[in-house]
Amino acid sequence: MDQNQSQLLAHCGSNKLTREELGVIPTPEAHPRTIRLPITQIVEALLEALAFRHISVMRDEYASFPPME
Repeated sequence: MDQNQSQLLAHCGSNKLTREELGVIPTPEAHPRTIRLPITQIVEALLEALAFRHISVMRDEYASFPPME
C-alpha cells in the first residue's frame, strides 16, 4: 500500500458501506434539545469544509454497526 493511502479498519460485526449506502440509514428522531441530521448531510458538509481548505478526498470508506434491537 502506498504511503499516502490508508484503509478503514472496521470493528468486528460492522458493515463497510459506500457513500450511497449511507443514504438509506434512517435519521434518528429528534429530541427536545437536539437536532438530528442525515449522515449524508454531515459527510457533504465535511467534504465541503475540506475542499475550502484545499484538501481533496481521493477515496472514502464508511462503516456502520447493525441496528440495535
